[in-house]
Amino acid sequence: MREALAGSRNRRYGWSIVAMFIARAALFFIRTFGQRSLGLAYAVQMTDVTLASAVPSITARSAGMVLPVPVSIAELMGSRPGPTASRLGTFLIAAMYPSSAVACAMFLTGQASNVPGANLALKLVNLQGGLEQRVCRWRRCRGCLLRGRARGGLSC
Repeated sequence: MREALAGSRNRRYGWSIVAMFIARAALFFIRTFGQRSLGLAYAVQMTDVTLASAVPSITARSAGMVLPVPVSIAELMGSRPGPTASRLGTFLIAAMYPSSAVACAMFLTGQASNVPGANLALKLVNLQGGLEQRVCRWRRCRGCLLRGRARGGLSC
């Protein structure tokens, strides 16, 4: 059994599985929404947002994983760099940029600088009165409100 599974420890095998996952996700969105050019743009954007929850680098995600999808679609439709770029390629590439920025903001893992930024914000708020105590107090009061035990205002 060890000999049969020995190849699964190879890094190339893992990257092949990751590439297949990305291709399957993109293909699912393209099949679901890709009847028109706007649907293709939505499919590319949803692929980017789906990957943003797991890939913490916008450069690796957008340029290395998602960009080959619209480029391949545009080339299949006869839109190549140069005089035919305005057919579909320019639109798909231009639609990718805003979704990448939104995907970075949606998830803590959307880009590499989100985690240090969140830690810095937490430190600043804790210096000015403590966010953790306020959140705990709010949760306790919210529980009272949901059970109907609130007695005038937010003091529980």
